[in-house]
Amino acid sequence: MSSEIEVEILKAQGINNVLSLLRAQDLYSFFKLDCEELEDLRNRACLKLKNGEYMIRPAIKDNLDYCIAVLKGKLHEQLPYRSENHDSSSNDSNEQPNCFINTFISSLNDNMNRSKYRYQYNSMMRRFASSVYALGGRNVYQFLRLNIPGAFPSIPTLESYHNEFSKRIEEGEYRFDELVSYSNKINCSYIYISEDCTSVISKVNYDVTTNSFIGFCPELKNGLPSIRQYQTDDFYELEEWFQTVKQSTLVNIHTVQPITHEAAAPFLLSCFGTDNQIVSISILFRWLYIYEKCHTNNIKVVGFSSDADPKFVKAMRLATGYFSQLPNINILDREDIFEIQIPDSWICSQPCENMFRSARALTGSFSTMTNFTIQQFLSKTRKISILNEIKCFEESSTNSNAIKFPTHHKQNQNNSFSSTSTSMDEITMANIEQTIYDAYEHAKSFIEKLEMLPLLVKNHVFELNSLCVHIRDYLKNTIYINDYSILNDDDLEFDSDSDEEINNDLSTTHENSESECEDSDNEPETKSTKDNYNGMRIYSSVADKDKKKFFKMEINGKQKYIHKQTAAWYLTNKNNRLSSDRTVRVQQTNKQ
Repeated sequence: MSSEIEVEILKAQGINNVLSLLRAQDLYSFFKLDCEELEDLRNRACLKLKNGEYMIRPAIKDNLDYCIAVLKGKLHEQLPYRSENHDSSSNDSNEQPNCFINTFISSLNDNMNRSKYRYQYNSMMRRFASSVYALGGRNVYQFLRLNIPGAFPSIPTLESYHNEFSKRIEEGEYRFDELVSYSNKINCSYIYISEDCTSVISKVNYDVTTNSFIGFCPELKNGLPSIRQYQTDDFYELEEWFQTVKQSTLVNIHTVQPITHEAAAPFLLSCFGTDNQIVSISILFRWLYIYEKCHTNNIKVVGFSSDADPKFVKAMRLATGYFSQLPNINILDREDIFEIQIPDSWICSQPCENMFRSARALTGSFSTMTNFTIQQFLSKTRKISILNEIKCFEESSTNSNAIKFPTHHKQNQNNSFSSTSTSMDEITMANIEQTIYDAYEHAKSFIEKLEMLPLLVKNHVFELNSLCVHIRDYLKNTIYINDYSILNDDDLEFDSDSDEEINNDLSTTHENSESECEDSDNEPETKSTKDNYNGMRIYSSVADKDKKKFFKMEINGKQKYIHKQTAAWYLTNKNNRLSSDRTVRVQQTNKQ
């Protein structure tokens, strides 16, 4: 591969090992040195040009270049994880940075010495596994678990860990206990509530855990949805619901945005299905209910916000008294009223929109569906809640091995109102009035050029004060609202006595439901006239512990059991779909 002259070139430069050879930048630059010791080697290894310069002989250069290329290839094969420029004599070569990888490798090494049935995971590994499952989905999680044995727990085990971070979210449930826990963790006592809706796929599903059907519009009492309303063991009753009860085409949610010095993730307070047939007074009743419950738990609600949907706007007008009146409900006459200066950037429904976007983003790797049913939305929002809970814990942790999450650049902005460029001390009522007056006078100068000033004088709106009075009278006559709704004060009381009464009512209802089930066993069994059941799973017997999941029916003179989800599928006449395009999706909502 090389002759003696190539060896002499290396010896002349003191290159006596492979690493020295590979670190050399230019093997031939030393021939330019004016040195007598190199004269003989230079004459044998180089060609002298007419201009007096020397050029290395091509064959010698090719031999050395080929030798270096071969050595580099061998080095990469033997040391695949080391850099070419790595200094093996460095004192810091064995030191590892303080990061989560230390915890991950330590847990993996411990489990490699255990049986696969005795793998153990500490709390940090549990949080990491839950985060991977929420962000990557089932397929990604299974792929990592199969290829890195001992690193991730099984999915059933992971589901049991999820209860440490977030309970199951039920339709219509207001999660005040979880809100109190979340507020205490981030040391927050002031919050802002947002309410908004988005389109969902109209479909009825059976929820095994609650033994209820999800997808029908729950009834509202003082604006609050009923919980587990659609529970039945009668197939005919379910069939009647499909014919008479409207199905949800929208999901309505309430999100809580904590007001803190540092960015905090929004919290999902409640969600329920609806068909958009909601009156504004029901929305206002919900807001009052949320306000009272938060006040009971020492959490102050600064305000409520939503988008420009007419029913939400009307509820805001009723709450603030903007050309509206609630003669029978006094909202502002309270002892716990407080004032606060609110930046304009807070007043929006973006926390709700963020929740909707996050839910649509939680789609599997092999799925193109970005929409969801009510049941799927409940499942997705639980994942989001788990992820937010873990992020909150890790970001507040002082552990150097804490799990790191990517942060959006907007979350780094300070939410403090003091960051505004204009000092609030400079803004006074007199300054505001003067600014408005100057703007009006400036506008009149343009009107004068159009020769329209006589028209303003004729209609008594030439002066600013006259214009304000005219506009106020006009709005009062055209958009003023008088709502004579009555709110029962008992509906907003949440002392221990009322809680006890509610529990008693629930226990009574439970006893009644048990007696109804016992009576139904003595009634004639449901008969079906359908002859063809291709594609449906029908069972002759089921375990006693699973009987609540099935309808008991008589088919062809024999007692059979049909799963409640199968019954819901059988009674569904239309397979509704929604477009991924937002504009088209809004148009399709009312057509489901």
